[in-house]
Amino acid sequence: MRGRLALMLLAAPLMAGLPGCGLQPIYADGSQGVAAQQLAGIEVPLLPDRAGQLLRDELLRVIRPEGSVRYRLDIKMTETIEGFGIRGDESVARKRVSLVADYQLVDLASNQVVLTDRARSDAGIDVVQSEYAVVAAEQTARERNATLAARAIAARLGLHFRTSGPAAAGATR
Repeated sequence: MRGRLALMLLAAPLMAGLPGCGLQPIYADGSQGVAAQQLAGIEVPLLPDRAGQLLRDELLRVIRPEGSVRYRLDIKMTETIEGFGIRGDESVARKRVSLVADYQLVDLASNQVVLTDRARSDAGIDVVQSEYAVVAAEQTARERNATLAARAIAARLGLHFRTSGPAAAGATR
């Protein structure tokens, strides 16, 4: 009990300085904030393959595009499924499902790339005797990877708009 109290007393001065550190939430002003307004102006073109469809659907759900389009998000995806973890009979015991999405945010007014980055996600699955179970696990891993990559992309875009400021992002307050 005394140790906990001592720890709290030591941490109190450190916690007092946090409000002045300048950290602000990306979506501080909700749907009226710079990040949300700029995200709403992003066009996400169709992507090939099922993983691309899942990624695009999740991106659209998160960024909620509406109104005039100011940016285009170009995405090149690679999905791999590789076996690792070999059993005694030399069959695969585990698989890794990986998704890598290289993306560029293009300002349509100037046709300039304003942001280039990469999002990735990995999921491991067990290879069992039931082929159906393995296919279902691969699909679940694919969905999870698409969701995580889309959220990472949306967070990075939001951070870009929040930190580049209203003038750089083209927003007015």
